[in-house]
Amino acid sequence: MSNAGDGSVASGSPSRCRKLLLTLIALQFLMIIGLAVALFYMSPPAIQPSGMRIASESKDKYVLYIGTNDPVTYLPRMSPQEARNIVDDICRRYVDGYTVQFAQGAWEDEQGNWTSEETLVYYISGAEEEAIIAIMDDALKALGQKSILMERNNVRLAYYGGDNGNE
Repeated sequence: MSNAGDGSVASGSPSRCRKLLLTLIALQFLMIIGLAVALFYMSPPAIQPSGMRIASESKDKYVLYIGTNDPVTYLPRMSPQEARNIVDDICRRYVDGYTVQFAQGAWEDEQGNWTSEETLVYYISGAEEEAIIAIMDDALKALGQKSILMERNNVRLAYYGGDNGNE
């Protein structure tokens, strides 16, 4: 006795059963991903050992990659420390704080030539975009650079003081 055409899985061909199974697996996978994303964004702030919550907020974090070579000769114009001193002075005019690291960068020019250079990497969190643009404009002029690579990410910022007894 056949139940063909009644819509049951048993009456379907093996191909139809496989498609249904794959569809169910894909739906389950999407539900798991959706749940993970929801839990990530809806989770409460971390709790300090004393039970006080950490105040956090969503802000933009900028990373500036500033080369130190001459854009024409590809030779260093100054030492990385001299370049850092200049950019530090510029940053202090526009933002309340930053972190800087020395790095080695490499890039390919328009003619396909590769070069490497000492690079300053500035991490600036919570600043306004206008301040970042002003820093880049001033740094381009002061260092004689052709461009600065800017990376912008939205992050959650929190200052943690621990349970050190300070109020």
